[in-house]
Amino acid sequence: MSLLDSMQCRCVRLQKAETPDGLGGYRAVWTEGAAFDAVLIKRRAGLEGEAQREALKEAFVVLTAPEVGLHHPDVFRRVSDGATFRVTSSNGDEATPGEATVRAAKAECERWDLT
Repeated sequence: MSLLDSMQCRCVRLQKAETPDGLGGYRAVWTEGAAFDAVLIKRRAGLEGEAQREALKEAFVVLTAPEVGLHHPDVFRRVSDGATFRVTSSNGDEATPGEATVRAAKAECERWDLT
């Protein structure tokens, strides 16, 4: 078992649908989609100012298998604690080559409340 394998957590994609609320508006309904394994690493602020540190407080790097294909604005839930995240970049932009021993794709995400 590799270090990355030991850090993986089970996640599930969430799909949003809007349904009428009976009052002339709509409400969001989230349903679970495909499950996947990911490594979530909380980003730490460096020597930036207070505003940048605050902005990065709930920012994460997510590593997945390249075939998972996370893209902005995908939403997923970490199964272990129910925390939800919204992808803020595409993991196809930064992936290891196909012949690499460790196959991974990197994306940025943020902790996000379902609305």
